[in-house]
Amino acid sequence: MERMAPMNRTTCITGWLPLTVLVIFSTGLLLPDSLWGRAGGGGGYSSSGGGGSYSSGGSSSYSSSSYSSSSYSSSSYSGSSYSGSSYSGGGGGSPPFWSLVPLIIIISLVVVGSIVQGRQQPRHHSTPQEVSPWDIALTQLAGERQRILTQIKEVDSGFNELAFLANVKTAFVTIQNAWMQQDMVTAEHFVTDGIYEKFSVQFREQRLLGYREKLSQIKVRHVALARFDASGLFDVLSVAVVASLVDQRISTATGEVIRGSGAPEGFTEYWSFVRRRGTRSEEAKGSLLAGECPNCGAALDMNRLGKCAQCDSLVRSGSYDWVLSEITQSDAWRSETLATSRMRAEQYRAEHDAQFSAQQLEDRASVILSRKGMADLAGQIDPLRKMATDAFCQDYQARLTSQFLGDYSIGSMDMVGIITESKFHYALLELKWAARQFQRVAGSEVRVGRAYRRYHSLMVLTRRADVRSKADAGLLSAHCPSCGAPEEDLSADACGFCNEVTNTGKYDWVLEAFTEYGSAEGGRWRTRLKAPEQGRGTKLYSALAAAEAAQAAEATASPAECLMWAIGVLAEDGQLEDQERQSITQLAAKHRVPAALVEAWVADGLAGALEQPSLSDRELTKGWLNQMVEVAAADGKLEPEERTLLSQLAGSLQMSGYDLKLVIRKNGLDRKV
Repeated sequence: MERMAPMNRTTCITGWLPLTVLVIFSTGLLLPDSLWGRAGGGGGYSSSGGGGSYSSGGSSSYSSSSYSSSSYSSSSYSGSSYSGSSYSGGGGGSPPFWSLVPLIIIISLVVVGSIVQGRQQPRHHSTPQEVSPWDIALTQLAGERQRILTQIKEVDSGFNELAFLANVKTAFVTIQNAWMQQDMVTAEHFVTDGIYEKFSVQFREQRLLGYREKLSQIKVRHVALARFDASGLFDVLSVAVVASLVDQRISTATGEVIRGSGAPEGFTEYWSFVRRRGTRSEEAKGSLLAGECPNCGAALDMNRLGKCAQCDSLVRSGSYDWVLSEITQSDAWRSETLATSRMRAEQYRAEHDAQFSAQQLEDRASVILSRKGMADLAGQIDPLRKMATDAFCQDYQARLTSQFLGDYSIGSMDMVGIITESKFHYALLELKWAARQFQRVAGSEVRVGRAYRRYHSLMVLTRRADVRSKADAGLLSAHCPSCGAPEEDLSADACGFCNEVTNTGKYDWVLEAFTEYGSAEGGRWRTRLKAPEQGRGTKLYSALAAAEAAQAAEATASPAECLMWAIGVLAEDGQLEDQERQSITQLAAKHRVPAALVEAWVADGLAGALEQPSLSDRELTKGWLNQMVEVAAADGKLEPEERTLLSQLAGSLQMSGYDLKLVIRKNGLDRKV
């Protein structure tokens, strides 16, 4: 059930009159209006998966807790259900029951009206006219629902929306429990290796730091189709999940609460599922999300190779059913797929590898990134040995020190392109991520360092030029690429089952380089990418160039990225006015961007340490300003303080008031600036 808009007392009484009469003359109870789930995980975790370019735009790829792993704060939802008491007639010398009906109705209307108005009022005491960002998002999704459903039905006429969304709710609760238990065994059958590995790393960090997450009062408020992409070998279906829960961090040594107030926290997540193109719902005999084998219908029992114990089908390959590939927080979500990433994948598929999939590449990259996190955590290169070249392992081992970055979250992972040379191919991926610094002290003890900071990196994967993708095993990125066996001894170079050395690029993509995107090394890799070999298709390159130009003109940024950009622009002179800071803080709250992150960006901006996109021409600048207007006007209007902030931003960008007015008008907001 969707959350109702706030009402004044008169409207409330009028609207609730029929319900109140019904309440009095039937059950006497006001029933809960939403689904309650069992306690599980969520709150402050980030998840992973592949592909910012194909699913979240913030991966892409993994994307997680708004680039941070702190929990969400709720301003709109209460964690308890509505309650009421039953009514009874008087006795003895009391007046007859029917003579009390008018009084009962009036009292009930006032009480119920007050309760409803109070529950609809955000906890930060905003005005009754204020619209929740969740309501805005759900309204937008409702408008998109039929278009998305039509797209799905074109390729899968038997798709059952209600059944699928019901299974998403089941999967949501399963993931929450897995998070709380620090064990993915109950969820591994419906997630890609990218998500599985990322969670595993986070569980190790939690145990090392001596805590676990206790979650309760999970309330699934709404689920809705959010986006459908049908490109390449996989279809990608994303679902918006609006929920709330109580998230408390518990010391494993003492059992005491070390973080969390016990109050419900509301949040919105986008869950992205992948499935092989051509797979149809009516062919499935069960649902992975419900714990059933989609090939034979049996209760799912997977063996060590990820196959159903009954029918031997590789159930997580995406060939039978939807598999969860990513969880993205609302502030990092991008509603559109990057055109250039899609076209580059099509180009490589057409010219080199007919089975190539950007989803598989990014899921593999997610697993490799998680293994890199394991190496950082352990201070040893062993977890990465099977997935990185010998040269990288040797160099990185020398750089592993007592200080390292952990508890990371990925805002986006996008394929920049693939360099094709005679002996090896190199896949370039752009990462926008955040992490906090840790300090390894005596023994196995680890201390948490400074707050989260953002990073912009280039990840380079390589494989031999004659290698071709294995479509069926593509989502099992952590298994041996030679025989498909699960990895057991992470310290060995060779697979324990087939004895094949897997870090040479002979079977799959392995890590070649990981560097700052804007560094000299990063520049050299991008330069190699922009020098096309002779004989390639001119038509495809022309289309790619056009897509790049169009994408450059319109910044595809999440609300968090827009806010970070605005802070960098406004603080470029080393100052940030109180009014500017307050307006940015309010916008951040509107889009559920954690206040701690905003403060970190402000500090970096004032210090000149906040990385900014290159605004090489006026159209790029206007594109970013347009994105910022969209962020400010997410509720369909611009408040005076938001207009003031935009005016100050335009001034800092050397743009006139007229320029800003045109941008605002483009967004359908014609009121005077």
